[in-house]
Amino acid sequence: MHIPPQNYLLVPLFVGFAGSLSFNPINLCVVDTTVRYHLRAGLLFALAATLVEGVHAWIAVYFGDYYPLFMKQYPWVSLIAMIFFVAVGISFLRRSATQPTIVSNPGDGRHFLQGLAIGIMNPQGIPYWILVLTYLQSAGFFEIHQNVSQSGLTLFLTGVMAGKFAALLLFGMLSNTINRRTAFLQQWTDKITGGVLIALGLLQAVPYFIT
Repeated sequence: MHIPPQNYLLVPLFVGFAGSLSFNPINLCVVDTTVRYHLRAGLLFALAATLVEGVHAWIAVYFGDYYPLFMKQYPWVSLIAMIFFVAVGISFLRRSATQPTIVSNPGDGRHFLQGLAIGIMNPQGIPYWILVLTYLQSAGFFEIHQNVSQSGLTLFLTGVMAGKFAALLLFGMLSNTINRRTAFLQQWTDKITGGVLIALGLLQAVPYFIT
């Protein structure tokens, strides 16, 4: 079966964009960071999360068959994720109770590091891309596996990251357009983001206690 080369780029780009539009902590953090600081800060966070998404997709290609076994064998990973997200969520809630501050220079690297940390501790992209790859290959859109060519893998990962960043850019630009300096909006985005992170952390702990 002949697979058009552009499929390796365009299909994951579209799927990555569509999947990133769902309600998740990464999107909320981009919105919160943009509202509290600046669009550039939100984009630094988004860039880091995009790079992590590329790693998640790479893991799905090469280790998709082993990922469920790994999570089952090492349930303490879920417990660590729970502690991390609950702690970050509480920090967001505490921040919402304080007077919002305007940061004149948000371009430091801490927003990038925050994006890396939250992206790494939120490995939802791995099972997502495992399911997506299974469906797309069964539907004949492309064939990608451990023995895929370097060019095919490069196009695939480029599409994944381009779709992710495009979606996060959209969230950042919309939140920046609505009002990037409104104290009321800052407080509510902090509360919502903190609540979602805590809920996600508690959900991460379910496999640990079940096991």
